[in-house]
Amino acid sequence: ESHSFRSELLSSLNLLIPGILVNFLMAIVVIAGLAFFIIPGFIFSIWFFFAMYAVLLDQKRGADALRFSHNLVRGHSWQILWLILSSNFIILILLTIAQSIIRFIFTFLAQSTSVSALSIGLSFLGGAITFAFSFFVAPLLIAIPTILYYELKKLKNQ
Repeated sequence: ESHSFRSELLSSLNLLIPGILVNFLMAIVVIAGLAFFIIPGFIFSIWFFFAMYAVLLDQKRGADALRFSHNLVRGHSWQILWLILSSNFIILILLTIAQSIIRFIFTFLAQSTSVSALSIGLSFLGGAITFAFSFFVAPLLIAIPTILYYELKKLKNQ
């Protein structure tokens, strides 16, 4: 089993340089677009949103990953923007509400006890639970664009 872990680690290291290169290219293109009245930078960021997914999931490299992302997004830019923004917004709002409720409950409990050790323990437990919520929500924030990437590939027959 350690051999498979090692081989997976080494194979993922092969994606490090292409990933850095694609992020660098995306940054240059988006910053250049932002220099031209902000809107082109916004458009480029939508076009190339899936470039890193192309590197990681389809072993695309450099400008090929940017082109692949652009081809996936072409004709669906506004729908993709809406799906990504709305899903992230909904998830983050629900997370904020849940964390606020938990923080309120544990802060109230901590303040209502006269034992300082219990108060500290309740505050710590509340913080740990709110952190756990973030920990379990993070995969959703990654899964949504990943599923969208695969669905766009099916739609575009790529």
